[in-house]
Amino acid sequence: SFFKTMKMAIKQKNFMLAVFSYLTFMIAFGLMSMNTVNFIDDVLQEGQHIRSIGSILMLLSSFLTIPIWARLAKRIGHSNTYVIGLASYGVSLLLNLFIVNAFQFYLTSILNGISITLFLIMLSPVLADCYDEIDVKLITTSTDNTPLKAKLVAKFLEIVGRTDIPIGIGPQENHKKARLYPWIKDYELSRYPGTVHEKGMEVLCSTIMDSPEPLTLIAIGPLGTVAGALKMNPNITENSRFVGMHGSIRIGCRGSNSPHREYNVKKNIKACREVFQAPWE
Repeated sequence: SFFKTMKMAIKQKNFMLAVFSYLTFMIAFGLMSMNTVNFIDDVLQEGQHIRSIGSILMLLSSFLTIPIWARLAKRIGHSNTYVIGLASYGVSLLLNLFIVNAFQFYLTSILNGISITLFLIMLSPVLADCYDEIDVKLITTSTDNTPLKAKLVAKFLEIVGRTDIPIGIGPQENHKKARLYPWIKDYELSRYPGTVHEKGMEVLCSTIMDSPEPLTLIAIGPLGTVAGALKMNPNITENSRFVGMHGSIRIGCRGSNSPHREYNVKKNIKACREVFQAPWE
């Protein structure tokens, strides 16, 4: 429902920050636009034709710089580009305080157009990045060195600002170092601001069973932890549906005509069979 979606959105701090910045921008832009007529008459003492010229220059600078900002966003990210847009618009607003002639008015109009475009074209991508209709309740690790994988998850969540998501450590099978070990070797799991559960299977069961509505269990790796949770509490299938990334049925990887058992299946076939045979929705 609408109210349920709004409740989820309000909980997203980054989403609310983006909305607040947009409202602030619109207020500032509206105030500037409303005062332009009086500014030209009383301060510059010029005809209103320079307002039309300024608007044309602002529109031209906006359209001409769209490809530049789109390319910049791909290089440095949506949020960084969004911040640059806000900062540059703030600077262009301050420059309006020092306008004393038509030439300076034209120049600030061009700067306004550049910064406004930078801000507006990033609004939708930033809002999409900040808010997702998927409300993540828990992330568990599975297969091989699960404590090390928990470090990977923790560092990633800390970087993206989602330390509200708890982490559950699945059963450890060995002490192998993952491919991304150099990136996490200096990261201590104890520094994670959120919650880390040592018994991942137990917390997975409790998260599902304690939920007032059915949850979706999404598995993007081998199914050792999920299979273990099923053995611990088979009733979790009654309050959840399972979605897994485990090979193909009708078509193979990279367009092959024959189906594939990809890594997530081959790594733990027994666990995969147990999970697939469970009475999920």
